[in-house]
Amino acid sequence: MDREDFEQTKQKAHEIYTAQASVYNPYFKGEVFLTAKGFYHLQATNGRLRSEKEQSFKFRYLPLALQVIKTSSTIQEYRKMEITVDGEIKNAEFWGMVAVVGESSLRIRAVLRRIEKGRIHFWSVMPYSKVRKGMQKIYDAGIE
Repeated sequence: MDREDFEQTKQKAHEIYTAQASVYNPYFKGEVFLTAKGFYHLQATNGRLRSEKEQSFKFRYLPLALQVIKTSSTIQEYRKMEITVDGEIKNAEFWGMVAVVGESSLRIRAVLRRIEKGRIHFWSVMPYSKVRKGMQKIYDAGIE
């Protein structure tokens, strides 16, 4: 993927992400918020930018993650831990929702997060298992 393709993929993902402030989730019976921190996390982790390849991967999966959030009525993963936010240690909860989605029937994990008693927000997207050559295809159709 060249730089121009990367920037177009990022822009399309950003447009999809910012088109709505939240999505309804049946498990929580409420809104999951799409925050700037969630979109930034697709680009960086622990203060370091992800590679363009990894960012592009996450941008292409983003529409599927939103679909998982909108339809998932179960939680497959949960963890609670202390994290550092703006120099302060805070309690955070993370939920993983997994579903088979898209035309290629990919298993996608959407990760949600809540800090302290705040709102639940989108945190990340990833394939449910490692992508092996020939086993899964990166979803790139329909990102518009």
